[in-house]
Amino acid sequence: NAVARVEGPVAQLPAGAMRVSLGGEYAVHDHKLWLNQNIRNYTNTFQTVRDTFVERKISSGFVETFVPLFGPDNARAGLQRLDLSLAVRYDDYSDFGGTTNPKIGVTWKPSNSLDVRGTWGKAFRAPTLTETNPQTISLVTRQNVANGSGDPSLPITDPLTGSTYMFQRIGNTAGLQPETAEVWSVGLDYEPARVEGLR
Repeated sequence: NAVARVEGPVAQLPAGAMRVSLGGEYAVHDHKLWLNQNIRNYTNTFQTVRDTFVERKISSGFVETFVPLFGPDNARAGLQRLDLSLAVRYDDYSDFGGTTNPKIGVTWKPSNSLDVRGTWGKAFRAPTLTETNPQTISLVTRQNVANGSGDPSLPITDPLTGSTYMFQRIGNTAGLQPETAEVWSVGLDYEPARVEGLR
């Protein structure tokens, strides 16, 4: 994974400095699974039963900006403070293509006692390599822990060790698609000037 970013003030506005951050990212994810299983009634004969490799490459670019519209130097009635933040990120997946996800945030201070804030954005999450590759499914059953014979006539629960036969399936099937979301939030902070310490 490699990330390059530059950031800093780009303009001086009446309410303060406008700041910008921009950069790029490149990531490579890979998953290798090799299973060598003991066969023939658990003797010392082994056989490779699964050998799979999957890879994903992601190229990304992003830009974020913070814009103070009103602040101490240009405050007015109902606008003690007003800040705007904007961000957008583009990701290009080798297996899912490109996706662009913006985010907007606003902080408004109409008076010294009240802060109102809100955000809106879109999100994207690609399934992991394990989730999308059917070859990574695992099937597990308990062998006879007591004597190593693997005799199927043994009881389901081994009376000597308390071990129980188990069938476990881990993994997913091909064709699983990414998750997308639209996310928003609204909140406020109220701190009455007449009641010290109350927030």
